[in-house]
Amino acid sequence: MTDHHAYLNIRSRCGATFDLSVRLPDQVFREIGDESLFCEFDRVLTPEFWPALSAMARWHGDEHVELLVLEPDCDGYYLSEYQSYPALSLSVEAGEDDYWALIWSRGCQRHLRFDRDFGERRCGDRAFPQMGMLG
Repeated sequence: MTDHHAYLNIRSRCGATFDLSVRLPDQVFREIGDESLFCEFDRVLTPEFWPALSAMARWHGDEHVELLVLEPDCDGYYLSEYQSYPALSLSVEAGEDDYWALIWSRGCQRHLRFDRDFGERRCGDRAFPQMGMLG
């Protein structure tokens, strides 16, 4: 995301639910709810993440899913390294290709390399599935 105003809007909406200055294992929710779901950051790079996340959002009546990276710091890292803001907003009706296009456009490609011998994307020792639009 390169639009500063859109980034601030996403931060504001996320800040309504989460205390953005608090980190796990402390209480990150502004109000304690009945159910919470957490996953490691690497899960956003697995094939099953977007279908599961969009299905949960639809089930809860949400129209969009917003992802916001808090660390490393936006101004000190993402803007200088990638000239973009670490956030995205996507309709729950978006397909997997839409999701992956946004993920790969967020500077992720600088951390990843394509291993032609194995036909897969890799980040260090970890392999990620090759998606059609990444080829």
